[in-house]
Amino acid sequence: MKKLLLILICLFVSFEVRSKSDDLSGKKLLCDQDNFLSQGFEFVSSTIVKVYSFVNEPLLGEFKPHNEEIENYSTTLTEIKITDSYLKKETMINRQSLNIIEDDGKTERSCILFKKDLKEYFFQKKKDLTNSYIKKQKI
Repeated sequence: MKKLLLILICLFVSFEVRSKSDDLSGKKLLCDQDNFLSQGFEFVSSTIVKVYSFVNEPLLGEFKPHNEEIENYSTTLTEIKITDSYLKKETMINRQSLNIIEDDGKTERSCILFKKDLKEYFFQKKKDLTNSYIKKQKI
């Protein structure tokens, strides 16, 4: 009887710890160290994340300021797995280092916790980049 009670207590405690650590609601990550692609992740519930992407394509004369998508995510103790339902691709983020990990296990980009509005950040980034290219024009 004592063993059964001990098992039930352990299961209850582990369930409580897991459920609290897996809900990332309200957290935001900015992965902005790449000159070509910047991404932001805004966790809106325990399973849903808004993914903002900014593609810098100055040679094509365009900046895509915020390709906003709603995706599903899940977590383990070591990583966050974001599933792109359209491309059937998974993005893995290490929970301790906040690095996005490629399929081959190498770090692709590092992320930071972000407190400000991600959508506003990407609009401002587009504006700043556009202005910098306009200043460089000679004609």
